[in-house]
Amino acid sequence: MGPDPAPRVLGQPLVELEVVESTNLEARRLAREGRPEGTAVLAARQTGGRGRLGRAWFSPAGNLYLSVVLRPPLPPAHAPQLSLMAGVALAEAIAALAPGVEPRVKWPNDVWLGGRKVAGVLAELETAPGGAIDFVIVGIGVNLVTPVGGFPAELREIATSLQAETGQAPSRDAFARALLRVLEHWYNTLLRDGFEPVRAGWEPCSITRGLPVAVRSAGELLRGVEQGIEPDGALRLRRSDGAVVRVLAGDLEWQRG
Repeated sequence: MGPDPAPRVLGQPLVELEVVESTNLEARRLAREGRPEGTAVLAARQTGGRGRLGRAWFSPAGNLYLSVVLRPPLPPAHAPQLSLMAGVALAEAIAALAPGVEPRVKWPNDVWLGGRKVAGVLAELETAPGGAIDFVIVGIGVNLVTPVGGFPAELREIATSLQAETGQAPSRDAFARALLRVLEHWYNTLLRDGFEPVRAGWEPCSITRGLPVAVRSAGELLRGVEQGIEPDGALRLRRSDGAVVRVLAGDLEWQRG
């Protein structure tokens, strides 16, 4: 990542809390109060952490729970690009703080390490009365120190942490500072240059690139080989009949080796 001439905004101010129901909920409350872009909420523990599709996010002390208020001058249809952008930034931050590892992204919002999920992104949009974006809350959860045996039974086969994979992990505060810098770089890049640089950063890191996948979308199960993402962030699947389909939103599954 090269130097970025834009002033540092994300994490200004940084609201640090010991316990919160959800950093996304707290950031949303602050955004509705009119707090500026860049306002971030960092918590030591969540009692009601959430992932996509209303799923609970296991949130014990010691890991990273961070949500940032963004007010991008983008049409609402482009909001999903922010989740993909955050995934690229998150993978880059993990690689920088844990040299030797190869974090991979999973469409649309996960980061995997060693074949298991280590982090996730939850981007939530709120529009103004005229329909334009008022704000987007980008929430990020990273398993820093939880041992594999410390996860609930239903997560032990798919979840991991930096500590479990590398034998060490940065402190929550050090990771938050590094992540905010990388996230700001990628956010500025998206606003300045459009989605193409994000797509170029995301595709080589995809954990399912070229593999058969199944995507549950709008009540339908779509199967095909993952062919990367479209210029708007939609997932591209090549079906067995050769047709290429676009998937704008869904839950992706694949056979892990």
